[in-house]
Amino acid sequence: MSDVALARLRGARASLQSSRSRHEATPALALLVDDVIGSAEASADPALAYGSAAHYFRDFARRPENVNVARALIGHANGFAARAAQSQRRVTVDDFEELEAEAAQAHREVGSFGDLEVRARRNEIHAAKRTSNRVSIAPRSFTESTPLGRSATIKFQPSSADVAAGIQQSATVAMWTGTLEETQALTVDIGVSAFPAPGSGVSCRAQAVITYGTDGFQQSVTVDVGLGQRITVPGNMCIVLVQMLAPYAGLPSGVMTVGATISPFAAPSQSPVVLTAFVDQVNGVGFPSNIPRPNRAQAIWPPPQCSDLTGTVTGRFLFQDAAGTLLYALPTFVPGTIVAPIPLTGDVALIVLQTTATNPVNWRIPLALSL
Repeated sequence: MSDVALARLRGARASLQSSRSRHEATPALALLVDDVIGSAEASADPALAYGSAAHYFRDFARRPENVNVARALIGHANGFAARAAQSQRRVTVDDFEELEAEAAQAHREVGSFGDLEVRARRNEIHAAKRTSNRVSIAPRSFTESTPLGRSATIKFQPSSADVAAGIQQSATVAMWTGTLEETQALTVDIGVSAFPAPGSGVSCRAQAVITYGTDGFQQSVTVDVGLGQRITVPGNMCIVLVQMLAPYAGLPSGVMTVGATISPFAAPSQSPVVLTAFVDQVNGVGFPSNIPRPNRAQAIWPPPQCSDLTGTVTGRFLFQDAAGTLLYALPTFVPGTIVAPIPLTGDVALIVLQTTATNPVNWRIPLALSL
């Protein structure tokens, strides 16, 4: 047990010894039992901790000054022994040799203060050895209170009733900030646990905004949620926000439950990280559709997709810089015929889609991100 736990046990023992009746001793005994269970469950070897507690309580019950609570102490000792048996692994010769060496070290350090103190010190030595052998790749700032992963239920423009039910338009679902020496590769895994069924008559366009970097520079990148994405980014900080965009015109927004986790290692997906540009109900009569280049977009992922079923619609991409200057253009194409990625040069700021459709059609332009 730790020094703090041992100190609390000794304090509770003193309270028991100073109690003149069983009624007075009951609160102190309850505190003692709670401390033993808490320390055992948190220890590296619960079986050893419960076994030691059983010996401790039996020795304690034999003392004349504890006659008022001896029966209760024996009962708890038997309970701790049962807990130790339930969590006990098979004992080997190495275990006995290790315990003998630990007991000898504890006796040298404690001396003749008593068997209970020697046993307590032996337990501390054993627990310290178990803890020191544990290896973790997680940063020290990854603690139980760090929100490394959770989920949120999102919807575009939720009503007051939706908000009361815990539905939001956007929510932060994972967050970590570490020290400079903890800068490393981080894997963000985004998943969906609830999604509207096909034919439900709703539209869902969920995105995740990932902010990452170091103390000197942070950036944000937006990605599709779809039904899951995995992204690897570097840095000593990462924040994941999920949000629902406006639905397709004329349809209500669906409700999705989206979650994310942050892990301290690189586990990139083999699939490209994609952000979709939505172009709804566009035709050749109106103005061309302008798609601002998102952060870290490197290419148009093939093929650009169109809702036309007649085979008469064509499209054309023009690429402009921040001043609106035409940099280059691609030949007119029929949807489905582009099978290779279309790289975006470094000076492209705006993608312009022109279409020959005379009736409104929908386009989906997948953009591959450098992540």
